[in-house]
Amino acid sequence: MINEGKKLFSVLSTFAFPNTGEMDNLPTWILDVLDEFSKNISSFGINLINKLISVTPSLLMSTIVLIVTTIAIGSLKSLMKDNSWKLYPVNERDKGVKFLKSFYGEVEKFVHGRFLSATIVGFVIGIATYVAGIPNSLFIGIVAWIGDFIPYLGSIAAGILLAILGFTEKGLPGLIIGLLIALISNQIEMWFLYPKIQSKVLNLHWFIVLIASLLFGELFGFIGVLIALPLVIYVINFWEYWVVRIK
Repeated sequence: MINEGKKLFSVLSTFAFPNTGEMDNLPTWILDVLDEFSKNISSFGINLINKLISVTPSLLMSTIVLIVTTIAIGSLKSLMKDNSWKLYPVNERDKGVKFLKSFYGEVEKFVHGRFLSATIVGFVIGIATYVAGIPNSLFIGIVAWIGDFIPYLGSIAAGILLAILGFTEKGLPGLIIGLLIALISNQIEMWFLYPKIQSKVLNLHWFIVLIASLLFGELFGFIGVLIALPLVIYVINFWEYWVVRIK
């Protein structure tokens, strides 16, 4: 991934407006927009990569802390299991422990579904980029995969890189192809892939998954999309255990 990033840095540092005959027939205002784009995109991309490099130590430390925390939580699982009954009154302890187990299991399924969806998006974008002849397809696929753990962010991040590299490699057609790859993958994920996968693993209707993601995304942005389904899971489990008492 570091090697791919170096290649991308090299491309951005030598970026120039493609001087091809296909541009001559475009309207003046489009040429002005593309000219402004070419003047700023190199510095933008280099600054972005420099920013990523500057925060790499913090990201590595955060990753280590996340891994250690995950291992610690896993090792504390039995301790939590043995003491979770203390959170509930005497007459509700068995049901309370069962409720926590049920909710934890549903959240695990949600994470598995999120991982599967992000992996498919990253793979599809990487393959499509390679087939289209846009360089750094491996790096773009990895960026899409990592970014997509927050729903839809991976397609947006990959779209920015695809626009830069497509325009650099193939001019205006490359720019259009890159944006189309990002747009199509984003729409497939939003309307089909993410709702269907989470609907299957969580046993929820796909329309509920879609509406919850869109609603929370509108209210709270990317964080809202990320927490939408865990909150829905919690509300459903709470309702079934403590309100209607069907479990």
